[in-house]
Amino acid sequence: MQIRHVLATAAVAAVTAPVALFSVSPAHADAAPSSSTTETTAASSMARLEKAARDAQQAYDAAVAHKRQLIGLLSDPPADLPAKVARDKAKKAADDAAAAKRTADARAAEVEKTVGAILDDPASTDDERVAGLRTLHTARTEAATAGAAKDAADAALKKAASAFADWEVDISRQVGAAQKAIDKALTEKRAADKALAAAKAGQDDPAKGGDDGKSDHDPVCDASSKLTATVPGLPGSVTAGSTVDFTLRLTNGTGRALDELRAFVAVRATDTSRTEDVSGKLHLRAKRGGAWQPVRAAEYAGSFKNVKPGTHVDLPLRLTVDASAPAGEGVSFVAGDSYGRDGSCGGSEGLAAYSFRILPSGATAPSGAAKPVAPADKPVPQGATSATPVASGTLADTGSSSALPRIGLSGGAAVALGAGAVYVVRRRRSTEDVTRP
Repeated sequence: MQIRHVLATAAVAAVTAPVALFSVSPAHADAAPSSSTTETTAASSMARLEKAARDAQQAYDAAVAHKRQLIGLLSDPPADLPAKVARDKAKKAADDAAAAKRTADARAAEVEKTVGAILDDPASTDDERVAGLRTLHTARTEAATAGAAKDAADAALKKAASAFADWEVDISRQVGAAQKAIDKALTEKRAADKALAAAKAGQDDPAKGGDDGKSDHDPVCDASSKLTATVPGLPGSVTAGSTVDFTLRLTNGTGRALDELRAFVAVRATDTSRTEDVSGKLHLRAKRGGAWQPVRAAEYAGSFKNVKPGTHVDLPLRLTVDASAPAGEGVSFVAGDSYGRDGSCGGSEGLAAYSFRILPSGATAPSGAAKPVAPADKPVPQGATSATPVASGTLADTGSSSALPRIGLSGGAAVALGAGAVYVVRRRRSTEDVTRP
């Protein structure tokens, strides 16, 4: 990626140009420049600064566009992606093999019942009994063959699904790297903007510029690890056919008051094979305005006003799992975004992920909390402590504002809104496979 070279060049030009162009070396200090020369030099200096600012802006825009492209790729993989094609082909083969086994098993059971009746019939002849036993042997052999074919197809599907998940992991890591590139580009863009602003103000030292280092058209918000999202009360296991209540907690550790703090939450799930997305069997609601209201995809679940520094706010959540849901793995993604009356904005770093198991209907769920899952390039998010006082902020009635403008650029949004449950669950299961005795 050539973005880094462009950014470095732009940053050097932005920072060094004012000093180089506005200073006179001792070797040439004996000749005072004419007014026309001074004006030409100043114009040249300004032109270079403007170009540096434009280049830095373009590099920043390119970094943002690259991350958007990666997120789009992860959320909607190309139809001709080899790993996807192989997985889909293996899935169809596994489904066909499962159907063939069901047919063979049903036939074997039917033949066994018919032959049993022949053997129990005193009037049956030896030839009828022998023929029946041969038919039964054939049916059982076909069932066994179908069973072996199903096992082979399942193994092939698991391998293909693992390869596709490896692709998801790789793209997710690239998303994390792209975010770092955006952060670096934004810093260098602001330096270029500041140098240009200082030159326009007639200052010869950009370090003493009069602005705050931010341009008027910064298109994204600042992420902060000091604004955290956790899910107290989310259990580590949920039984199909049951409902659990838990909380989305946003903790304001930024050191400043937040005019508005919006909460984002999404749940995803797969079956135990990690090849079937069963998220449609999970139903999430948030308590707003005294009533439980559905949490829709790509929208904020709730909003809080006037959240003081050092405090937290809690959004009550309720998760219902259909009784028909298969055993599997679930993931809850949470994040917070802040908005100021002055147009400023911010948010938590990416999406925090918490995994839980889905048990079959009728099973007893063991005690324990959902486990935090680390994204590919970040440490495991920590739970909120009870030491943070409850915020004085008030919960707004609406939760319908789209979360995509801000969260759409966060590192974990792709896995929350795309097929990333497989990726996150796979990371968890891989870790457990290593540590399990």
